Amino acid sequence: MITPFNRHFFGLHLDILVVVIRDARKVTCRTMKEVQLAEGVTPLTQEESLRLVQEHGQTVPSIMFRSRPAAGEFLRSDLTGKYFQELGSTCLDLDASLGLAEWVDRSNWVWPLNDDGSPGPAFNRYISTTETKARTPRLLDQRGANCALQVYVPFKSCDFTSSSFSLCLNQKYGLAGNQPLGIQVTYEDVLNWAQNPFPNISAPTSPISVQADGYATVNIDLVDASGSHITDADADLYLDNSGGYITKRKLRTTGGSGQFRVGALGLVAGDSFNVKIGFRHYSNVAEVQFIVT
Repeated sequence: MITPFNRHFFGLHLDILVVVIRDARKVTCRTMKEVQLAEGVTPLTQEESLRLVQEHGQTVPSIMFRSRPAAGEFLRSDLTGKYFQELGSTCLDLDASLGLAEWVDRSNWVWPLNDDGSPGPAFNRYISTTETKARTPRLLDQRGANCALQVYVPFKSCDFTSSSFSLCLNQKYGLAGNQPLGIQVTYEDVLNWAQNPFPNISAPTSPISVQADGYATVNIDLVDASGSHITDADADLYLDNSGGYITKRKLRTTGGSGQFRVGALGLVAGDSFNVKIGFRHYSNVAEVQFIVT
């Protein structure tokens, strides 16, 4: 299994406090803004305030306390003397109805922030269109949104204990809740490490010879970012060919390995074709070339 990590960087330009509540099956992103305590307004009690940093939200955008602020010392010890108003929250719940196509191998979950700083529903950015394969900043630019939280899920079999977390925080307000900050990185580090949380596919890099109307068998392995074979997790892989014949277009690895057969049916010596190998919503991770002899 890929070793999960926690990391954060200070790049959020919205002046908000980010709250992340995490357990094995649920993650909630909640945001709050600093406010002045208005005359006649009764702030939340300590018990009510603690709910904001301990209790999950709903799977749709919602607000727990709409009009009463919380004293900062109940949210985080160094926020004494400040008051914060909840902007909203959304929860990703693995036991709720995610749909068959969403919680999959090699997925990247994003909590977008609206213009006012409130979180929108979390989504797997690799599903919507091929445009979502762009880096997250590019995708968010297209949507006109910010993002405070990303979760990288290497395998469908994972829960949040075996997924990686990346936080984009406001320098002034930082993070509250039970999510570890992890290591501090730069924005450039985030871009450079984009593939580290995910499995890759090791496949033959030299062209494979196959006789006309004959078959070839190809062995492949799941590997981590360093190229080490992953043996304790498996994934569904999807195949797409530019020619020839694939006996099956979907295969399930066993012990991190798998194989498929390709036929050069209807082709003649000198022809060539490729087979792309990828995940359900992230294609062409590896590509194998065949030459017909």
